[in-house]
Amino acid sequence: MEKWSVSQSTYIDIDFSIFDMWLDGRRYGDIMRCSKDGMTGPMKDLFREVADDVISSHVGEQLSLYLFLKSFLEQPGNFLVLEHQLASPDRQKLINSYYWFQEDFAREVLNHRLSSKLRKDVEDIAFKHGLAEHACLRYFDNFRNVLNKFEDCDTVPIVDFVKSTFGMSEDLSKKYASIVFLQHFKLDISKRKMQFLNFNALCGLSLVVMKYWTCDNADEASDFLDREFLNRMYECKSVDSDSVSSLAELLLTKLNATPGTADLGSSDRKETVRSLVKEVFSLAAHLKDIKEIFVNMVKVTESMSSLSKPTVSAIMSHFAAESQNQGWKDLSRITRDDWQKFFRVTQSCCEIIHAQLTS
Repeated sequence: MEKWSVSQSTYIDIDFSIFDMWLDGRRYGDIMRCSKDGMTGPMKDLFREVADDVISSHVGEQLSLYLFLKSFLEQPGNFLVLEHQLASPDRQKLINSYYWFQEDFAREVLNHRLSSKLRKDVEDIAFKHGLAEHACLRYFDNFRNVLNKFEDCDTVPIVDFVKSTFGMSEDLSKKYASIVFLQHFKLDISKRKMQFLNFNALCGLSLVVMKYWTCDNADEASDFLDREFLNRMYECKSVDSDSVSSLAELLLTKLNATPGTADLGSSDRKETVRSLVKEVFSLAAHLKDIKEIFVNMVKVTESMSSLSKPTVSAIMSHFAAESQNQGWKDLSRITRDDWQKFFRVTQSCCEIIHAQLTS
């Protein structure tokens, strides 16, 4: 006679209203009062007035459940053990809620290395931004957790790594990937002149660089950025003032013939365009200094701060086209594909920065 082994699993029922209060650091008594007043969650439609011991039991069970799930949330891959007890939409919501963070807090801590020493300052940062300390400590620990996992595994692309390892949504994965990128490659965003860039802007800049200035076949973080491309662009250091002036004149001619770009007086145009050309070549020549990429991007954009968005887009498009048509002898190693790659990122980054500068 054939034998069968049967097991039964208890379905895990999450009250997300209580879960959100737990994430905010609310204590048992506070959650009890909120639950009594609002009757939120799955019991809302069943009971309007219930005994305190019923609410107390429900809240207590939920808080115990969250403590049990905390280890799974820190290592989301372990949720596979609960695949028959926790519905996939609930698991996704748990992960996204747990790893969600306030962007003002993220921007502040990204001015520093995410070290254990910085964790001691979280209370002050939370107070500065009017945020709950408990929640900010979770944000910080989550940043450290994702960064440490990345550095231990050393797997790229970063967005794919975060999404597959932690099971976050696409949008949240991109945000954490940007934090990892900024921290791992130690990009300088702490200078006073960089503080106008909010977290969303830094995220946009990071994602553009990660998409176009990286190697498709890289397996490790050390090979993630396209170093050969960055090294070839160093040749731009040899561009002399005559070449800068010649290209500036050519761009002026193109710009004057472009509709919707008459926001700059003729007397100022020449100096503005020449300054831009000079800063762009300086940016290209210093791409090897990864830490300063965004600082140099800001310098480029500042030279166009008086221009409108359409003018910025037009002049960068003309610059990209003409750079590929020039036959600079000293820049023979730089290919047309290199120029396309360089300007695809530079134009996108300048437009992001310009939007922040002029907002």
